[in-house]
Amino acid sequence: NYTLRLTERSSVSFAQLFGDMRILLSLIGIGLSLCVMAQEENKWELINSENGVNIYSKLTPCVIPSEGTNDDYYLFKIENTNKFPSLVEWKIDAWYNGKCYSCSGNEDPIHQFEIPANQNIEGVCGMYKTKSLKVYVKNNQFPSKAKFSKFTISTFSVKPAL
Repeated sequence: NYTLRLTERSSVSFAQLFGDMRILLSLIGIGLSLCVMAQEENKWELINSENGVNIYSKLTPCVIPSEGTNDDYYLFKIENTNKFPSLVEWKIDAWYNGKCYSCSGNEDPIHQFEIPANQNIEGVCGMYKTKSLKVYVKNNQFPSKAKFSKFTISTFSVKPAL
């Protein structure tokens, strides 16, 4: 009689365990799907291409507690697919509430980058890092009345570096 109970309990425990494993595997599958979707949202998107140089952008949350930042930025990547170094000049204009704040008056300078053959440069999060390779979108802690509208590339040229 004691053995029969042990066998019955083992069968029930196995069935319960198998049911729990199905739930666990389903949750793992859902979690992996969400991770893949999140990665796809932060993929580089080609926005311009000229003379073997490609410009990509991606919207990125930049949360750096040591700097006290919790901001969203568009980061940029400039890729040189040429077999020679390229000199890239560009200017990004940022639009807030439908108005361009860098188009006139307080214009940002045109930025220059020399990119080695088959290399790229990327904007990164950080208050003082790669400022010319990112555009501020918003602060996630302190909403502002100035709402980001878009960015445009007003100047973009590529030529072989000397």
